[in-house]
Amino acid sequence: MSSPSKSAPQSPFSLGRQLLARLFNYLMALQANLWLVPALYCLAFFVITAGLYSAEMAYPKIMHAPITLFQGEAADAKTIVATLLSAMITMATLSISITIVVLSLAASQLGPRLIKSVMSDRRTKDFIGMFFGAIVACFVLTVILHSRQPDQPVPQTTIAFVFLVVFVNLFVLLGFVHHIAQSSMADSVIYRVSRELNQTIDRLVENDSAANDAEETGGPPADFEESGAPLALRKSGYIQHIDYKTVVEKAAAADALVRMDVSAGYYGIAGERIGWVRISQSGESDAGTLAEDIAGDVTVDTTRTPTQDLEYSVRHLVEIAVRALSPGINDSYTAIQVIDQFSASLSALFRKTVPNGRYSDADGDVRLWAATTGAADIVFNAFDRIRLACCGKPDVAAHLLAKIKVLSSFAPADDVRSALRDQVEAIMRDMACCDATIVDREEIKSLADETLKSLQGKGPE
Repeated sequence: MSSPSKSAPQSPFSLGRQLLARLFNYLMALQANLWLVPALYCLAFFVITAGLYSAEMAYPKIMHAPITLFQGEAADAKTIVATLLSAMITMATLSISITIVVLSLAASQLGPRLIKSVMSDRRTKDFIGMFFGAIVACFVLTVILHSRQPDQPVPQTTIAFVFLVVFVNLFVLLGFVHHIAQSSMADSVIYRVSRELNQTIDRLVENDSAANDAEETGGPPADFEESGAPLALRKSGYIQHIDYKTVVEKAAAADALVRMDVSAGYYGIAGERIGWVRISQSGESDAGTLAEDIAGDVTVDTTRTPTQDLEYSVRHLVEIAVRALSPGINDSYTAIQVIDQFSASLSALFRKTVPNGRYSDADGDVRLWAATTGAADIVFNAFDRIRLACCGKPDVAAHLLAKIKVLSSFAPADDVRSALRDQVEAIMRDMACCDATIVDREEIKSLADETLKSLQGKGPE
């Protein structure tokens, strides 16, 4: 047995990829925060108000253009600004209260995990940022006017700017109420989540072409567990990102083979085995040391993120449909809309080449076999849960069959077509349990037969 040796230091490229992955996770977390954009608005209004006042004092002849919005004295402006400051604080409090009500409705009707999607809406943050920015502008102007001497000139341009901001916020409040009413609708949330799913599909499927460099020439060696060392998680949590390229570089440097049994989105326990590492006879490193080093390339945290998790947004869409079909809500139309949006996303996924999980080194040798989430897995995880929830609801089941029939023309892979066939057969078994209560059962059976016929054989090239 070869003596243990220290692992090679990581290259700047691998460190950069890990930094970019962590940065992307932080950006996803910041996108779901409600405070960042309003804080930037507050900073911007503070700088603009203070800068405008400084410019007005430094260049009075240039800045004192004819102003019709305010031409009074500093004492008059103090009274007006104090009133406006109180009014803007009330308006900002009202906007926060309305936002909390919308978040509560989204949590109760669409699911608590959808709160993140509602909070990530940029226009909601812009509206709230305008309110808080106006408060900051009024506060800065109050401080300026409080320190003014009677013999000093009145900053009319700065006062006019603040008055204009407050005036604009009256219409911003109307726009905010209109937007927040639309955001609370299930249609808007479903569209937003499906758009996030499409963006995730485009990013993960197209940007992970390295996984397709290796041809599907069989699976990993069968003696991994006999001659290899287990790859264990360092801490408990959701796997957010696996730096596959760095793992391949380390495996190639040590002449080793790596097998990953889990993918991003999996919740692991500290010390749990998630793969195996095997060193060839010509390798000089120790398998256990290399496995410990590779474990550092797996980013684990307390929440799931869409960094590498293809099912992140799928789970949100499925949750909306399942909750809509629950006895407490019983909203078939929301579930039907989820099926429509999800079918559009699946058709886009079917037209792309999903990574096969085989990563090769610079010489073309496969070094890593990684678990991946394919289109067939997504079909099962999404449609199967919706199918179980719509048992006894023939309108939803018929719509699901119709969309599966449409998707059959986009599914080229045999495993995907097989997964779709399984769903059709399972839907018909569910319909048989409540066949006596279905008025249009013959139409549904005919649709199922047509769908199964369209799924026979091979799909489009």
